[in-house]
Amino acid sequence: MQIIDKDLLSISEARILSETAKNHQDNLMSYTQVELDKAVAAIFQVIENEGANLITQSVTATNSGDAQDEVKLLQRFLPLWKASLDDHHFVGALEAQGPVHTVGVPLGTVAVIMGIAQPVLNALFGAVSAIKTGNSLVLVPNTQHVKTIKNLANLLDKVIQQAGLPSHTITCMTEITDEGIKELIQSPNIDLVINLGNCRFMQGTIPQAKPIYYCGTGSTPVFIERTANIAQAVSQIITSREFDNGLLPAAEQFVITESVIANQVRHELVTQGAYFLTDQDQLKLADLLDSLDDDSEVLTGQSVQQVATRAGFSVPAETKLLVCSQDYINAESPLTETLNFPIIVFYLEPDWLRACEKCMALLKNKHHGHTLAIHSNNADVIREFALKKPVARVIVNNAASLAALGIDSDLEPTLWLGGLTTGGGSLAKGFTPKDLTYVRQVGYPAGQQQQAVVKQTTGQTTAEQETDLQAAFLKVLSKLVNESD
Repeated sequence: MQIIDKDLLSISEARILSETAKNHQDNLMSYTQVELDKAVAAIFQVIENEGANLITQSVTATNSGDAQDEVKLLQRFLPLWKASLDDHHFVGALEAQGPVHTVGVPLGTVAVIMGIAQPVLNALFGAVSAIKTGNSLVLVPNTQHVKTIKNLANLLDKVIQQAGLPSHTITCMTEITDEGIKELIQSPNIDLVINLGNCRFMQGTIPQAKPIYYCGTGSTPVFIERTANIAQAVSQIITSREFDNGLLPAAEQFVITESVIANQVRHELVTQGAYFLTDQDQLKLADLLDSLDDDSEVLTGQSVQQVATRAGFSVPAETKLLVCSQDYINAESPLTETLNFPIIVFYLEPDWLRACEKCMALLKNKHHGHTLAIHSNNADVIREFALKKPVARVIVNNAASLAALGIDSDLEPTLWLGGLTTGGGSLAKGFTPKDLTYVRQVGYPAGQQQQAVVKQTTGQTTAEQETDLQAAFLKVLSKLVNESD
């Protein structure tokens, strides 16, 4: 009988994929923004035609998340996303900043370590972002999603080939082991690692010289202050937290409110579909969480009814959200961990100053300042929260999970949210394609008159026009070098 070492198989695949990605990245460097945009348009066509079916198939196969919610998210996000990219140039000659000209340069080969949440949406977002900026992409799916993401990567690679890009620009790792993933992200052929919430691939795994963007979930604390519209605040919290069974990256997990309005908040929560767990229910849930792996993938994306049944208690059929009341933060409790299903932990404080301290403690206790939400009509309180909390984003009077993605807010559209992940990443904002490029500055001798050869980004040119501009740009640089000699 033949014995196959899965680690060795995974390591071998990682080496092949990283080398392949690097080779094709070298070819991509010669493509113009116009040519890349043609491939991006092809991917968007796939999303519009097949996105809903791909999402439904993925959710059905893994029983994680809510297909209707994810399709709804795609439909709301897609027009915002496309508008943010239309006519936007990231590579090649960019707009001149006064006398200084700039050139956008791809970062190189990008590896995306995917989590269990929303695999199709995250793979599509990564593919568009990488191709728009001229980077090759290696997707590393969760073990539950290998077949889905492999088929999607093959489909996307086929359509971008038809649009004129090299083959194997988008690839997928299929032999998934921890050792294989470590081999991939440590490879000198991989220039950037994007980690979508896998804590075990952070410190000590990635070489210090290699940039990493850690875009995980945030276990968002939300403060309901006494001047808030309580009914509206509770409605937005429930809508946000139950969406896709709690899988959105900035979904609220901890609710802090003032004692003076506690009864009103409780009443609204119950009226709008929340279920407060009894002490016995909480013990059963805690026992279940303690029995699971650290990442609790068994419960990730499960509905309220599925979680309750597995824990051994029952909830009303119309329940939208589980609520655990806690008197204080217990760092040893599994309830302080990131929980990707529809649940919130409920705390009371005597005033907003104590609530401020509680939010700070929650942010520092394992969650590293991802997102904070506040519901208030007191401008001074909002200002204090915005100025002093160590977070990447503060969401005011809105559903945090949707607003953080740029839906119903003025934030830039994204599906990947960075945080102040101390020691775990270098991105503390919402990810955009610009984060896959660097800008090269071109300076001229002081006082020298020069022709403007850098293409302005106010309108789109043809590939031939852009090539001519780049040639003119190089001609000017060559002249300057010869003169200096």
